[in-house]
Amino acid sequence: MLLFLYGSLRDRRTLARRAGVPALPRRLRPARLAGFARAPAAGGRFTTLVPERAATIEGVLLSLGFQSLRRLIAYEGRGWYLTKVRPIGPRGRVLAHAFIAPPRARRTIHERG
Repeated sequence: MLLFLYGSLRDRRTLARRAGVPALPRRLRPARLAGFARAPAAGGRFTTLVPERAATIEGVLLSLGFQSLRRLIAYEGRGWYLTKVRPIGPRGRVLAHAFIAPPRARRTIHERG
């Protein structure tokens, strides 16, 4: 599966530890996602994606297997889910998935103040 990572999992140590594969960070490729912005999730400790037409966020692409994906799903926690996104990576636009907070836990750009 191809993931677009934009938050804590962009950190190479965190990714390796949480996915259980020390070499996994070597697969990271730069990417950007238009039409979304980062916004605080409930509690403000982590960020999530929110639609914002004029925004573009920087992130990374990661291709990973099922076992690593299961571990990352567990790390993200209850309620966070994968949504399809279309980031632009080194080889152009791709179909990927990104973790996103449940709607009740998201704050919009306008609510951030």
